[in-house]
Amino acid sequence: MNKKKILLISSSTGGHALPVFELAKKLVNNNYEVVIVHTGSAIENEVFSDFKSHIIRSGKTNTKGIARTIYEYLKVVYSTIISALLLIREKPNLIISKGGFAAVPLLFWAKIFNAPFFIHESDIVMGRSNSVFADGAKKIFVSFPVECYPKRYPNMIYSGLIIRDFPAKNRSSRSCKKILIIGGSQGARALSDIITGILPELLSRYVIVHSTGLGNYGITPELKNKLSEEQILRYVEFPFSYSRLEAEMIDADLIISRAGANAIGEIAKLGKPSIIVPYPYAASDHQVKNAKYLEKVGATILIKQDLLKADTLLERINLIMSDDRNSAVLGRNINNLIKTDGATVIVQEINRFFGVK
Repeated sequence: MNKKKILLISSSTGGHALPVFELAKKLVNNNYEVVIVHTGSAIENEVFSDFKSHIIRSGKTNTKGIARTIYEYLKVVYSTIISALLLIREKPNLIISKGGFAAVPLLFWAKIFNAPFFIHESDIVMGRSNSVFADGAKKIFVSFPVECYPKRYPNMIYSGLIIRDFPAKNRSSRSCKKILIIGGSQGARALSDIITGILPELLSRYVIVHSTGLGNYGITPELKNKLSEEQILRYVEFPFSYSRLEAEMIDADLIISRAGANAIGEIAKLGKPSIIVPYPYAASDHQVKNAKYLEKVGATILIKQDLLKADTLLERINLIMSDDRNSAVLGRNINNLIKTDGATVIVQEINRFFGVK
């Protein structure tokens, strides 16, 4: 019997690519053929290298400037044509989209061709692409409880986030605690700037590991020259790497991060204490809303970016790190609150859709 072919749609950031990567692995293990469509970003090229994939660079229609707008609309037209040809050639039995602008032309043709598709929403606010195509989806998977979403659908399923399984590893032995700072796959300049301002004081007490993102928002050579040899040994920075980040998250005593759903899910799965600084310009303010959902049950320390001051951040860090009970409560609360086995739930629903027992 021929394998059922499933086409997965990613988009440019880690928040889309990493869940697609985890779902793809689980589908292959369940004897499905997987094809991935993505935008060719650095993170996508890293994680999808072992899968059959196609790159489609769709345009964004919310840009500023006449020339840029014309260019983006031309990309939309081109990607729409390419998407139709791709679906005709691949003939998937099912399409699964994580949302994002890259999904729009593919799901447009899926509706025209009457091809079945599922969507998965990572955030507590449904994104524009998922909102537009929700009515045509056979199943809508959401990462937060259904009652969190203002508009509900009869085929909406609380799957939870799609988060990788972390291996059991022993944490490294060291004389002081470790703080991991994550800016996401794109980096976080505002967060990095604040950290830089208090770095000498942090390094006098903690090991600091800084995932600077693909934007490489690390410390400047001038600041590095002001650190002592001991402080330099306690500071590690690296550009975003999915595999490297895994080991550092396992080993961290505290994680400081944006409020992207994937970061929240990984912190939750590991049961780590966290300080969350939401990106204030995210679509529909979804990062702030994600973080508030955690904060209201004591699952994280939330600091909005406009209130992010060096002394405030340092005070919160020392409050958590000075008492293991504080760390334990934050880690336990987020682990209990966030559902992270979304890939398993989705595969079960796919099996049900195809009548696989």
